[in-house]
Amino acid sequence: MHRLSPCLALSFALSSALAAGQTTPPYAGNSIGIDVRPCESARFSIEVPLWAKALESTFEATFANTLSIEPDWFPSTPTSPQRRVALTQVLKDRGAAGGVIEREDGHRRALLLTFQSRPNDWTNWSDETPLPSASCQIITAVRKAASVAQAVQLPSGPTAPAFQPRVLVSRSCDVTAQDAEAWATFDATTWANERIGAGSTVNGTPVTVALVDTGVPPLYREALGVVSERSLPDFEPKAADYHPHGTQMAALIHAAAPEARIRSYRALDERGMGSLSALARAVDDALYDGQLKHPLVVNVSVGMPPDFLRPARLQSGTCTTWEDGTGEALRYVFHVATRLGATGTPVFISAAGGNSALERSTSSTVLPWTLPIPATPCGPAPGHSTFFPATLGQSPSCSEGGPVHLAVQPMGASTWDDRISVLTRGANGLMLYAPGERVYATGATTPTSGAVACGPGDLGGQRGFELPAAVTGTSASAALTSAAAFLLLGHPWSSSPPSSADHLSRLLYLTGQPLCAPVNKHARRISIKRAVHAISAPSPGCAALRACLQHPGHAAGQVGEATAALCWAPMQACFGGEAAPACPNFSQEPGWQPGHYAAINVAAPSCRASWDVAGAQSPSPAAPIAMYPDVHLAGLGPQPAGTGCPDCSLQVDELSMTLLFELNDSYPLATRFTNPWVVLLDENRLPVAWLPVGDGRLAWRPGEVGRLAIEGLDPKQLTRYARLLSAGRLTPVLDLAVVPVRGSPGRLASPLRVEPR
Repeated sequence: MHRLSPCLALSFALSSALAAGQTTPPYAGNSIGIDVRPCESARFSIEVPLWAKALESTFEATFANTLSIEPDWFPSTPTSPQRRVALTQVLKDRGAAGGVIEREDGHRRALLLTFQSRPNDWTNWSDETPLPSASCQIITAVRKAASVAQAVQLPSGPTAPAFQPRVLVSRSCDVTAQDAEAWATFDATTWANERIGAGSTVNGTPVTVALVDTGVPPLYREALGVVSERSLPDFEPKAADYHPHGTQMAALIHAAAPEARIRSYRALDERGMGSLSALARAVDDALYDGQLKHPLVVNVSVGMPPDFLRPARLQSGTCTTWEDGTGEALRYVFHVATRLGATGTPVFISAAGGNSALERSTSSTVLPWTLPIPATPCGPAPGHSTFFPATLGQSPSCSEGGPVHLAVQPMGASTWDDRISVLTRGANGLMLYAPGERVYATGATTPTSGAVACGPGDLGGQRGFELPAAVTGTSASAALTSAAAFLLLGHPWSSSPPSSADHLSRLLYLTGQPLCAPVNKHARRISIKRAVHAISAPSPGCAALRACLQHPGHAAGQVGEATAALCWAPMQACFGGEAAPACPNFSQEPGWQPGHYAAINVAAPSCRASWDVAGAQSPSPAAPIAMYPDVHLAGLGPQPAGTGCPDCSLQVDELSMTLLFELNDSYPLATRFTNPWVVLLDENRLPVAWLPVGDGRLAWRPGEVGRLAIEGLDPKQLTRYARLLSAGRLTPVLDLAVVPVRGSPGRLASPLRVEPR
């Protein structure tokens, strides 16, 4: 393995008992591994499924009188404080006075639950965080009280085939900004805008663009076409600062569509994180602020990894329960968007399809928690992996009858040579792509200093607001697609103007450029130039193509092979026989010349490591989801996950076992690895033993090298494990918690190679 520093032999003690300061072994209580997921448990959400009736007007009062708050849910205190629950309505009540069509039962679909306490002699209530170990008991009690308040029957068990929960209870999960930002020393180019044919709008229909993201600081709004901003909802903690992600998305939209008037709706804080409830509120506000007088484009370049959407089986003591799937409030809001769009004024929602390298990608691991999940009423189907909310309308939920069509267009990231980026999650299923690898956000803001970004201070801090900046991820793809939607919805159509977002999605797909050597042979990259030709040319062929967008034979909201087949003849007629242009042959990545590589390589080795620059100085990540096979940008972060220990081995004999390791040095230097365990898996990939690792430190850093002498096992255990490992009947895995430079912590699991001593 490549090493950046001299080897340092470290001795660690392992035992079957918990090491000092360590937490419970990961996924220890459940062999299928879904009783633990990275989800904030300080708040809980109460939702009703899309098909169920709204919350009763008396719900809050009845619920508060029914729920019995137990003292053992909270850390012990010297006194016995008074406690209560605070229920906050997630979505605003939307009356009919404005004349906007909506669901008949209004917006009482979701509540946030927070526990509050105060000493007996005080008058002020303050929020109190329950113990994580009490989540099972809390969800059980809240579900029971909510069923009483909603006057619905509490199901006897979630595994019954006919089980359809009327009230959903879960912990409040975070949403994150899913992308990778980078900063480079050379001049930014406009290759992405040139590739898709971006430009000015021909005077036509006014269109509003809503940016649901981390917000844009006041200093940058005017230069980036941001005309207004709604702050975080009142139920969210006040953010002290801004995260640069929203600014970069605004810059991408503004550069591709300079005439766009962008309304910013802040859903994420300065860390680039926020709750599903905040995301639902922001999208809902975007739908109703303008009373939908004109077509609306909503950009959602944020999302939630699949682990957050899966139902979890919670266990604690004698308590065992299934936690309901999350995000039904957001599903409801997207359903409202579909209904609003059905009135003839399109609501086009462009959403990031998800970045594999920025999440815990489990498709290539052998660990038990990656096995198919038993069928449950909520969350993804068994074996289903989805990025929420981009595929919100395609994944099962608690809604009766399976998926409900919702107006959202998931976007994948394409590369400079019109291929699918290895970063894109779900490349087999995504059909529509836009440039999303090293796309340049430009704007009249603070110029770069000319120095290569390096070190944790540059990642996610003020440097992120310096434009031009190279942005990578499906976030950028969604932003460029939002710009394309603005240009097309505002352009005069010769005939058959779009009456729904589905028509625009089909147009973008049908007029797109087929990708080169794609994983999905039907995938296409958007082309505004071809789309404008299709909607404005008066030829009979183009008129027939415009009419075909509304053909009843199309599946609701879907684009793909069937879409192309249905409209193949009018496409040929519209484009003079070129229904699907040939894959272009690009030989040089725009903006990257040999001199730029030399500028990067003169930097210190420790700085190069944080960039993950390919070449002799620093290797590419060993994980199969390595972000880029050829060229890596300076200052890239967060780095890909995949594995924390790419080539580590376990030496075994019947007297001792020694683990030789070197932690992946492709991560930014500020990344921390904590709470390490060696997990032994049996032939069925189920854990049989957890061996805690501890040497007195709270965290390890990327690139660390060590030699772990496994101790603390009695001779019989040691002999048994050594023989099973040598015979290949046990698989050792190093399991680490990873705390990135920013974003959600997760766990990395690296299978170990077994070697004889």
